[in-house]
Amino acid sequence: MKKYKKLIPFIFIFILFVITILFFVGINMDEVWNYGFSYAIRMGEIPYKDFNMVVTPFYSLFMTIPLLLWNNYLAVVLFYSSILTVASYLTYKMYKDRGLILLLLSLIIYTVITPSYNSFILVLLLFIIYLESSKFKSKNILIGVLVALAILTKQSIGLFYFIPMIYIGIKTKSLSKRLLGFIIPMILMFGYLLLTHSLLEFIDLCFLGLLDFTGNSRSISIISIILYVIMLIVSIKIISMNKKDVTNYYILGAYTIFIPIFDIMHLLYVVFLFGLLIVNNYKITGINIKQLFFACLPLFLIVNGANVALNFSEYPNKLNHLKYKFINKDILEEIYYVNEHAKDKDLIIYDDTSYLYTIINNKKSNYLNLLNHGNHGYKGSKKLIKLLEENKDKEVLILKSTDKKINNNLNQLNKKGYYYIIENYEIVETTDLFYIYRHKNFTN
Repeated sequence: MKKYKKLIPFIFIFILFVITILFFVGINMDEVWNYGFSYAIRMGEIPYKDFNMVVTPFYSLFMTIPLLLWNNYLAVVLFYSSILTVASYLTYKMYKDRGLILLLLSLIIYTVITPSYNSFILVLLLFIIYLESSKFKSKNILIGVLVALAILTKQSIGLFYFIPMIYIGIKTKSLSKRLLGFIIPMILMFGYLLLTHSLLEFIDLCFLGLLDFTGNSRSISIISIILYVIMLIVSIKIISMNKKDVTNYYILGAYTIFIPIFDIMHLLYVVFLFGLLIVNNYKITGINIKQLFFACLPLFLIVNGANVALNFSEYPNKLNHLKYKFINKDILEEIYYVNEHAKDKDLIIYDDTSYLYTIINNKKSNYLNLLNHGNHGYKGSKKLIKLLEENKDKEVLILKSTDKKINNNLNQLNKKGYYYIIENYEIVETTDLFYIYRHKNFTN
């Protein structure tokens, strides 16, 4: 009975994660895109071959597991919240009460726990740090496996986990075991890409396409860059005073999550990592952390609960797959309005919300669902325009707000594709929210 009592706090944490993700985290496209990739795989589609994504595929493949049991976003939330709860348990084992600081920080910074490859790679980081500090006999092989999974989750960050893994392996004479663990997932993934005949597309989108991605159209936040540089300098100073703790190098490597988008959302991941670095290096005395946590938690629930109440909409909603996700009433009405026009038509929605309408209408994904700059491989803009030319028989829906967002660099949509439509299509229908365009050379 005492053994089960120890589980009660973690059951509470699990429920807290579920509530936060479903109700307090407003729907965002990063969340939709990540779910969309797993949704597409669940539909029998092949990553890179049937639809475009610019990160390595482990997270998307992994998140199809809950969808095989129940094809609904709630299944992903429950599954992912379980993983977050395990990460919280390991964090508590490492840091004791200091782990509550990281838990509170992750709840406040919603993006850190939103199901996505960005947050998952931080979960893998916590698992790696735990193993590095443990005396588990097979830990070196497992560390190799986890570092490989990090690279296979997001290559640009996972590579910076590989460097400290090699360094520690040489220092502790465990390099061969780590490399053994590392190579197993790599071989399996290579085999998967060969079997699905998607290796060339994978190389194009995930590596060659990065040359385009660095020119991403989303606005660069100068404030976020300044804050990032400050945290980076302070972090290097902290690490220089504690060089023997090699787990710090993994944390520092994860700071690359800010690159190359340079926006506030990606900075929030770095804020969490900075908190992790502080907790990893300082004991934090003079504060009753438990009291602080339980004093802040009611305030967190009240503030977010009030926000839900003020923006309350029907619940559950009428959106397939996403019916248990709380969506602000104004946003939900807009989705209903656009979808009423889009659901029975084979049209292109030139917007970053395109994946959303694909999912809720149970349609298959393709290269015209993710229209962001840098998401179509090497010389991706030319490939996108070619795709539009090949599909000129399809009408295009563009939200009225899109022009302002593109001209002011407020989204990631590919500008060249957008201007190609403006120049070569004509408006055939106008509503309060959007325009419908048809190619000037369109013939029935």
